[in-house]
Amino acid sequence: LSIADARKTSVSFIKKHLKELIKHYDFVLVDTAPGLEERPMKIVESCDNVFIITTPELTSVTDTVRVIEVLRKKRKNIAGIIINRYKGRSYEITPEEIRKLYKIPVVSIINEDERVQQAIAEQVPIVLSDPDCAVSREIKRFARELVGRDMQEN
Repeated sequence: LSIADARKTSVSFIKKHLKELIKHYDFVLVDTAPGLEERPMKIVESCDNVFIITTPELTSVTDTVRVIEVLRKKRKNIAGIIINRYKGRSYEITPEEIRKLYKIPVVSIINEDERVQQAIAEQVPIVLSDPDCAVSREIKRFARELVGRDMQEN
């Protein structure tokens, strides 16, 4: 989609297609824009479970607090936190601090890796462009856990 196409796409159009996908798949993952904007929040409201993705920077973590508060008021099931672009630096908020702050389990930690940016530029998912890198292994581990499959590497 172009930016113009994305802006023209209505929430009802997206919800209609989500309902159709749900008929054919056990899981449908929806990635929305971060924050509290109206369109992404309306899409999130139609989901059964929500995973919150945050980076370990203070600004992202504090913005995420507001999103979680809104989702809790709307009685959405927050299934877990995914920490993205984690470097393990002293200036970052640790996964344990994030878990304590949100009172939600951290279900995945995806480390910062330049290969992800390269895969995005090539428009190829990282799990296909570099299936053995740590990021790909973590994404596959989380996917197996999500669907309840044996945790052995495939």
